[in-house]
Amino acid sequence: MKLDDLQAVADLASDYLKLHNPPKVVIKDIRRGWCHGNYVVIPQFAEKYSEAYQIYYAVHEVIHCVVSGHGPRFKAVERAILALWDIIPTYAKAYPKYLHNAAGQELHKSWREKRKEQKRVTQTIQMTPIV
Repeated sequence: MKLDDLQAVADLASDYLKLHNPPKVVIKDIRRGWCHGNYVVIPQFAEKYSEAYQIYYAVHEVIHCVVSGHGPRFKAVERAILALWDIIPTYAKAYPKYLHNAAGQELHKSWREKRKEQKRVTQTIQMTPIV
C-alpha cells in the first residue's frame, strides 16, 4: 500500500473514533509503530506484508491516539474498525496471530505462527521413514 492508502485508512479509523483532527501517517525505518499527538508512524517493514496487515497496523496505531494499552476495550474498538475492511483478528495476547475475513480466508499469519508451522513440518519430515 502507498502512503496515501494508509492515510485513507487512518482517516476512516479517525472518523469511526470521532477524532476532529485525523493523525498524519508517516512511514519510517523503525522497529515498531506509534502514535503521538497528531502523527501515526508505521514501520517501513510493514510494506513487506499483506494489505490486510498494513490496514491492521494503521488502524492499531490510530486507536492508540485515544486508547492506551491493549486491553479488552482496545481490542473491541480494533475489531469494530477492522470489520470495515472485513478483517477479523485472532489474538495472541496483545497482537493478532492471524488475520482472516468473515469467509474464514487467512489474510495474514504472524511470523511466530509461520515459524511454529515450519518447525512442525521439519519435525514431521525428520520422523518420516524413508522406504
